[in-house]
Amino acid sequence: MHLAYAEARGIDLPGRIAVGNEPVITLMAATPMLYTQLEYKMAAVMQGKPYRVVKNAKGLDLPWGSEYILEGRILSRRREPEGPFGEFPGYYKDHSRCEVYRRVRGHRQTRRPSIPNRRRLILQAITKNRR
Repeated sequence: MHLAYAEARGIDLPGRIAVGNEPVITLMAATPMLYTQLEYKMAAVMQGKPYRVVKNAKGLDLPWGSEYILEGRILSRRREPEGPFGEFPGYYKDHSRCEVYRRVRGHRQTRRPSIPNRRRLILQAITKNRR
């Protein structure tokens, strides 16, 4: 819905990718919900207390405790081939044309990520995708 709105106006859609989230956020992100339902509120219900979020400089809610946050844009009206993927046992997704998330402008990380080498891999991806 947000991407269609941005593409109709010919503008890129700003976005954030959170890596290394708490398991409850990963679970809620994969749970089918109505558009009016919020993953953070569902996470709060699952853990029995409010889920903590932080706001970035532009006021966007980000999951507290994420190891890395990548900030970039989804390029308007631009698709590239992606796949194939084997996602679940017995499930296969063939090639498709998907949105391009590029122009990563920065990243943030926790002081002590659980997998330190992830930082090197993420920084390599950022460097390759800067255009």
